[in-house]
Amino acid sequence: MFGFFVNTLPIRCKVDILNDTINSYMSRMKTTFDQVMDNASYPFDEIVKNVNIERDLSRTPIYQIYVAWQNQAGMRKSTVGDITINEVELSSYEESKTDIDFNVSVNSDSYDILCTYNTSIFKQETVQRWVNNIYNALVNSTENQMTKISDLDIMTYDDMYDMLIKFNDTEKKIDQSKSIIEMFENCVREHPDKIALEYRYREITYSDMHNHVCEFARVLKQHGVDKNVIVPICIKRGFEMIIGIWAVLKAGGAYVPIDPTFPEERIKFILDESLSSFFVSSEDTVINANVPFTRLNVQTI
Repeated sequence: MFGFFVNTLPIRCKVDILNDTINSYMSRMKTTFDQVMDNASYPFDEIVKNVNIERDLSRTPIYQIYVAWQNQAGMRKSTVGDITINEVELSSYEESKTDIDFNVSVNSDSYDILCTYNTSIFKQETVQRWVNNIYNALVNSTENQMTKISDLDIMTYDDMYDMLIKFNDTEKKIDQSKSIIEMFENCVREHPDKIALEYRYREITYSDMHNHVCEFARVLKQHGVDKNVIVPICIKRGFEMIIGIWAVLKAGGAYVPIDPTFPEERIKFILDESLSSFFVSSEDTVINANVPFTRLNVQTI
């Protein structure tokens, strides 16, 4: 009888990241695999029916990673009677059976691993990085099988360089002679119509934000805000909070943030310590306290 006969064996791999060593994990997987092989003849379709999972036609049921292990040692060429069978290598695969397929071919002195993947889900560079990680994991796990899985080094040198050096190379020269307000105003002059803030489907340009900041800074000035003056800000997250902070800085003061959800005693204590007669907030900010201080609300859009 000729044909293709194969039965899929789903295997659940449980990893205790903190405690498992390479040796303990492989020993447990060997036991699991032996148990699976005892039931190798059980039809995969019956497993799918019995577990009663919700079917999705866009995905393979139960598993999304497929490993095909093919022991081909000594089978590159074989003879059946007068018929000689030679292996034919396929140059490429056009379709992946699952999200990712690994086809492992065991040769007399080596292993060949072919990886196919769903291009609508993964990019080539992503899969290539994973393959490199798997290779490093295999190499490093053979050096010391008592190594904990959590300590297993799977990154390549290039990956480590990107993570530790390249991505952290964020140094940028800043003109120390300018204040943060002056640098913000430079951005306003250079990019007046660009978006300065985005929050919950709202946007505001540098120009509009600058106008609101200047307007509220004048209000703060009228209430005596100048150098060495502390201004409490008790306001919920949003445009008003950012504009309030920048307005305090533009007026020359320093701000003290207060979470509106703080207990009443905590809010009163911070306000008393600030030695201010008012605090900055917004109309839609609900404060968890009844305090005898003037409330200046930031107005925006």
